[in-house]
Amino acid sequence: MKPFEIEELFLHKPPEIGSAKIDATYQSYFLEDMYRSLASHHAYRDDLSAMKNSVEFRYPYLSNDLIEYVAQIPEEIRFNGKINKPLLRKIAEKYVPAQVLVMKKKGFTFPFFQWYQEDQRLRNFIKEHLESLKKRKILNNSTIEKWQNSIHKPEDLNKIWQLVTFEVWQQTYFD
Repeated sequence: MKPFEIEELFLHKPPEIGSAKIDATYQSYFLEDMYRSLASHHAYRDDLSAMKNSVEFRYPYLSNDLIEYVAQIPEEIRFNGKINKPLLRKIAEKYVPAQVLVMKKKGFTFPFFQWYQEDQRLRNFIKEHLESLKKRKILNNSTIEKWQNSIHKPEDLNKIWQLVTFEVWQQTYFD
């Protein structure tokens, strides 16, 4: 979900946190990622998933020495505001075909949108859980309905699926 979509989803806006302003510099994002996001979320979650399935999982660039070294490289070399990871891409030019270096980022996905289009049981599951979620009156029901009635591409379904998983979580832990 995009930030504006999240805002329209909630019935009540959260209160402002003091008068603190967000430091929107590259360095602040870099530090936030290093100290909070990567350590407490991605690596931990991925490690648990890998261990549960007896898989050995490694982050190729998650080395304290490498991170400390990269943190000392001037910002304009690490991030130029146009392309992601310009230094790494420059080095990779020697080893990787040019068309690979310009490919869009792509996750490992399954054909969820196709399943949605073809499987009535899945559509019913989604509909039932969204109806249940709307009865809770936690989120803006008109936004949920608007999203539900405008599923035309995979990104549209992703937003809906996040709401369905939220409702499943509610049922599992609070009902």
